[in-house]
Amino acid sequence: MNERTAELRDSEETIKESLHEKEVLVKAIHHRVKNNMQVISSQVSLQADGSDNETAREVLRDVTYRVRSVALVHEKLYPSQDLASIDFAEYARSLLNFLWRPGLRSEIRSKGKSFYMTDYLEKHLTLLMCLALILTVCFTLPACDRTGQQYAVPPEKTTVALAATPGSALAQIALARGFFHEKGLDVAVHWHQYGKLALGEVLEGKADFATVAETPVMFSILNKEKISVIATIQTTRTDNVIIARRDKGISDFGDLRGKRIGATRGTTSDFFLYSFLVTRGISEKNVEVIDLKADDMPGALARGDMDAISTFSPFSAQTLRMLGKKAVVFRDPDIYRSSFLIVAKQELIRKNPEKVRKVLSALLKAEDFVRNNPAEAQKTAADFAKLPMDQVREVWAGSNFSVTLDQTLILALEDEADWAMKNGLTSAKIIPNYLNHIYIDGLKSLRPGSVKILR
Repeated sequence: MNERTAELRDSEETIKESLHEKEVLVKAIHHRVKNNMQVISSQVSLQADGSDNETAREVLRDVTYRVRSVALVHEKLYPSQDLASIDFAEYARSLLNFLWRPGLRSEIRSKGKSFYMTDYLEKHLTLLMCLALILTVCFTLPACDRTGQQYAVPPEKTTVALAATPGSALAQIALARGFFHEKGLDVAVHWHQYGKLALGEVLEGKADFATVAETPVMFSILNKEKISVIATIQTTRTDNVIIARRDKGISDFGDLRGKRIGATRGTTSDFFLYSFLVTRGISEKNVEVIDLKADDMPGALARGDMDAISTFSPFSAQTLRMLGKKAVVFRDPDIYRSSFLIVAKQELIRKNPEKVRKVLSALLKAEDFVRNNPAEAQKTAADFAKLPMDQVREVWAGSNFSVTLDQTLILALEDEADWAMKNGLTSAKIIPNYLNHIYIDGLKSLRPGSVKILR
């Protein structure tokens, strides 16, 4: 009897050891499968980040989500004490928290108690694999198809202070064509007559992004505001003009001496007037420059309060309609190139890089739309700026609507800062390093060829 008992005890110990070895082996398999899937996921993710094709990037990201969601099954089984069961609620909660997109992620709490699935391991894994794939498809694909771009999670909210000028055309088109929403953004727009006012909303914390020309940005950085340019969205040499009244004795640029000229201080209007005068040997001391809001200048010139104004679209078109044949226009595309930018506070960029990428992705899609559908794009810009189509075509002909970052922007900011300091327009004494106020990583990750800045 004792011998039989001893044999049974030995046999039981042998079975336990064998079972333990198999458990260790199965856990090792789960661990190895999880690691291999993470390697695959990382490789696909790197491939997505290096692709210039946005459609390909989206497909590769979806593959990454699917692989990582299946890997989560093995990750949960590896440390489990019972390889035949798993806390289903905990698994679902972990999977949902992983799938919830960056910027929208919140803690998922299951209602009710955790429950366990206890069945054969093969059936258990099959069910969990199915769940992983179903949830992943729900969260990584739109509800119907990709063209509809209806997201299973609500789009991320953001606020854009938008200048209603042709310089903001890419942002206006992205808004009108739904490109922001396609990229997962719910954009609240604060409209402004021109960029300096839009930038003010970002500085006051009322908006996340603003479209604005480079001159107000230059002044803000001189004043130690912590903002950065995330992209240039338009450049032009023809938008800035000086419009004068013939009945004030002005027919040639030399006739501007001794005249009252309206300009909007701290904007491209201000810098263009300076550049125009200095290249013609006229000192600002020989004219009387009056600081006016950009939207007040057409009326001021029409009433005769000013002899001339330095202005830009859409106010130049309004002025010409009001003056008719009384107007004389001075242009010089060789002395100045203005850049329209999209900017944000550095703190927002640091905390929300994915939001910045979404904004840039929408603008890049708008750039492609402008290139492929110029007539529709011009119609959209005309509607936003309330300009006749012939005026928009004129602006379009002298403009480049591309999402870029290049070295000429740095040079322009430095040149304008030097002008501002020499003319006592700022208390700053040293030109800042404007490179520290250019956010390169966002655009470089989406379209590397559009970044041409030397670090």
